[in-house]
Amino acid sequence: MTTGALPCVSASAVSGGPAAEGAYRFVAKLDFGTANRSCSGALIDPQWVITASACFGADPETGRGLQTGPPSQPTTATFGRTGASGQDGPVLNVVTVVAHPERDLALVRLEEPVADIAPLAIGVSAPRQDEVLTTAGFGRTATEWLPYRVHTAQFSVTSVEATTVGIVGTTPQASICKGDAGGPAFRTNGSVSVELVALHSASWQAGCKGEIESRKGATETRVDDLGVWIQQQIVQNSSDLGPGTGPAATMFQNKLMFFGRNTSNVLQRWSIKNGEAHRQESWGGSVVGKPAAVVFKDHVTVFARGADGTLQHWWTGPDGVLGGHDTWGGGLGGDPTVLVSNGFLTVFARGADGTLQHWWLGKNETSFHRDHWGGGVAGDPAAVVFNDAITVFARGTDGTLQHWWLGKNETSAHRDHWGGGVTGNPTTAVFNDAITVFARGTDGTLQHWWLGKNETSAHRDHWGGGVAGNPSTAATGDELTVFARGTDGTLQHWWLGRNEISAHRDHWGGGVTGNPTATRFTDGNVNILTVFARGAGNSLQHWWFSPADGVHRDQWGTSFLS
Repeated sequence: MTTGALPCVSASAVSGGPAAEGAYRFVAKLDFGTANRSCSGALIDPQWVITASACFGADPETGRGLQTGPPSQPTTATFGRTGASGQDGPVLNVVTVVAHPERDLALVRLEEPVADIAPLAIGVSAPRQDEVLTTAGFGRTATEWLPYRVHTAQFSVTSVEATTVGIVGTTPQASICKGDAGGPAFRTNGSVSVELVALHSASWQAGCKGEIESRKGATETRVDDLGVWIQQQIVQNSSDLGPGTGPAATMFQNKLMFFGRNTSNVLQRWSIKNGEAHRQESWGGSVVGKPAAVVFKDHVTVFARGADGTLQHWWTGPDGVLGGHDTWGGGLGGDPTVLVSNGFLTVFARGADGTLQHWWLGKNETSFHRDHWGGGVAGDPAAVVFNDAITVFARGTDGTLQHWWLGKNETSAHRDHWGGGVTGNPTTAVFNDAITVFARGTDGTLQHWWLGKNETSAHRDHWGGGVAGNPSTAATGDELTVFARGTDGTLQHWWLGRNEISAHRDHWGGGVTGNPTATRFTDGNVNILTVFARGAGNSLQHWWFSPADGVHRDQWGTSFLS
């Protein structure tokens, strides 16, 4: 059979019909150097593509011969080419390639996350004999050498081995051709979702343009049993876990204020008051990542990481109008979180050197202080006051949930960890006299820890899988609520009542492309649960819920990044 080592792309391309306009935008076209050579792949994380390692020169039989690191020649990934013009969709550079040690499979890290395309979920069940899978790719067809649109076809499973699966087209015209190597074979669960089962690895190429072979069928690399390995590699090879979970929304003078970075890397403030339309204004600056906001000394105070690695600081006057902007020093490697404790404005962020950086400013002080609480930090911190102690969580470089605390009258912080298997950034809140923490696990589950007021050891469970991003939590006296982006692009929602022991779960609709921010907005005597997240086209999506009339959703404009 033809393997991915052939010139002009390894093994495959799908000789079927073009995909419907707007469908399967997660399928990627990989182009290598200046030569006319390409492969296919699939977006499985906002910043990661899965494809065949043979595309990068590895042995297609074993996956060996490829070291983790930058590609040997400039490589780009193109997405969303399903429109009639073939010119839609982003084009991003590939910065890192990670090959599986025993299969024709590689993970490809992009220079930045893809903003408006929902990643393809990894399947968790093995393909079945005679199961029909949908295949996709950008390889040649029966009539085209270089199609500019993704093509799809239906294939039936003929054999299932430990690491591979055999398939054959359900129609005489269906074939896997050159250019489709690394493309996805996925199952569809009705119209609800799709999940990745395998990748194109080798094919006889019957019916492909320029081929005379009459034998049919192809061999695919299984991925359904690699979910944990994939998540581990993404964690280990990601220098930034995406926007932090700091409080980007706050209440001030009966207004709900939300802060974010727009597509011009400028700090934006959105605000709304009962009975009024939302407003948007620019606060300037050159920022990256997600800002964090809090009310301190009757002013709104906002922090964000500057493009130059400085801690940028804005504040309003008592009237809520922007009053000033300065910086609190440099050396940041991630997004800040902020809280007020015992009259002190307190900020934490990961330093560029992997330390937990700590700033504080007293109520009557004019100059900030700074120190650090130790190294080994890989993600952005989350902080809360619990038992009169400042308590901080962050993912460690070893994938553990690192935990620091500093008592009211103490001068040195304590540190331990609450176990491993963490990917992404944690979120934390105090609920029912316990400190509660959530983070995405390496297996895509929503991991949950809690520690009671008089306890010394934390508890841990999980609230189910299908989580693609960082969670955000909000708590009231009666209910603990968590949101996260699902692997299918929906806004996943969990809640737990004060006297309950099992969480509930539903979702608030799809089209989510970024991590959510959850908060509580008090409108008179009504407590309104409010969520913000990025949607398609860099839109700022806004949901709100009140017991009287349920969930609502609208859009607060476009050009929102994080």
